[in-house]
Amino acid sequence: MRILPTLFFLSCSTAIKIVEDIDGDGFPSDIDCNDKDANIHPRAEETCNGVDDNCDGLVDAEDPEVVDLNEGYWDADGDGWGIEPLIQTCDAVVLSAGDCDDSDASINPFANEYCNDLDDNCDDVIDNSPIDSAQYFIDQDGDGYGSALSTVWACEAPEGYAAQGGDCNEETSTIFPGAQEVCDGLDNDCDGLTDDADEDLDLSNGILYYADSDGDGYGDPDVAYLGCAPPEGYVDDNTDCNDLEIYVNPGVSYDRCNGIDDNCNGQLDEDVKSGWSLVSIASNVLELSTVDASYSILSNAQVSGVNSMDVSENGVSIVHQGGNSIWTMDICSGTGSRIGYHGVGNMGGIAFAPTGVLYGIDIENNNLIQLDIQTGQGSVVGPLGFDLSYCGLAYDCANQRMVGADADTAQLFTIDLQTGEAYDFVQTSVPYQGVGLEYEPSTGMFLTSTNTEIYRVDPNTGSTTLVGGGLSGINDLAFAPNCAQ
Repeated sequence: MRILPTLFFLSCSTAIKIVEDIDGDGFPSDIDCNDKDANIHPRAEETCNGVDDNCDGLVDAEDPEVVDLNEGYWDADGDGWGIEPLIQTCDAVVLSAGDCDDSDASINPFANEYCNDLDDNCDDVIDNSPIDSAQYFIDQDGDGYGSALSTVWACEAPEGYAAQGGDCNEETSTIFPGAQEVCDGLDNDCDGLTDDADEDLDLSNGILYYADSDGDGYGDPDVAYLGCAPPEGYVDDNTDCNDLEIYVNPGVSYDRCNGIDDNCNGQLDEDVKSGWSLVSIASNVLELSTVDASYSILSNAQVSGVNSMDVSENGVSIVHQGGNSIWTMDICSGTGSRIGYHGVGNMGGIAFAPTGVLYGIDIENNNLIQLDIQTGQGSVVGPLGFDLSYCGLAYDCANQRMVGADADTAQLFTIDLQTGEAYDFVQTSVPYQGVGLEYEPSTGMFLTSTNTEIYRVDPNTGSTTLVGGGLSGINDLAFAPNCAQ
């Protein structure tokens, strides 16, 4: 501490005042506002320190003589961005202005824009290009799924846009990702797969297709496929009754003599000679007779020298003259033309098989004979295996077998067309004299004739029923087309 010397002035009337300068700053305590701090005195520089440095009663920025003011912008929220105006202050300021909300540190010109209805980055536009915006896709059909052909980024979907993309058809509201795939030729669920190729296919509107193994256009009802389109070898029809035979289907117009339901109507061979008339030839008087539905004789037409005959399914009529000659005959006119001699023994009954091949029985040598209807020539198939006399011959369509009738024993028997062997003999009670035989498709029975009567015989049991008669010399029988047709 510095002590100034005391001066004494001698005067009778005046006392001397003593003043101290404790901090030694050159200013006595009576004018020094803080004589304990040498930095504070009337001549000191006012600085921003919260103290009245120059003892003028003003502190910091209150004193216009302050020398170290900060110049900048007030930043109340401390985000580094201030607000106008530019100020000078002892307080901390920032050098950058532009904050549009100085009460929120997350809002300033350098902030990220978010979808929050605020101007986060102080560009005077709310929610402008926010970082948390979403991509929206144009949705013209309003199905909730849009197309990437036109997109926008926004906080929420604009009118006509959808949050989900992937729509592959903006013209149809039923087509979008996740839609149900149906049979319509379109990719309903936008997965790149259409109809049957899509394992998500809804088969409730699918179509049943049926295997057409024989390629006749008619399907097997037992082999089905449910789908939008038929696989290879399938059709939308299920009415085929035999999908292994191309000529067996409902489109067949004629049910052939083959024991097969060719037209799939539940009946066998019903068209075989349907509507044809039963005719008979007489071995004695050489007459051709037409028989009505009750098998009574109606009329006669003169035919020269015929003793057996048959008519094929396609209407070819063949007659056997005497014992060795084969003729064609016009049933309606009774005229004929000789084909030729068969040259094999003595022929009994003759009959066509469904293949159009003509067979006969040689009663002289007990052989099955095949006859060529172009030349008349006969060839031996094989021995029957038993002796017979006068006989008849007819083909059983339902059971696909050639059947003969023997006058001596009154038996029906089946003949193997490959070997000629006779088997499956069935006893009847027909009182044969002459022998005629014809298969009756409508009943599955055989019609057989004697000289004077016609009988119906069950080929399985031999049961015999008299049908009618009335003319002597009734011999062979055949169904032939009506002359009026």
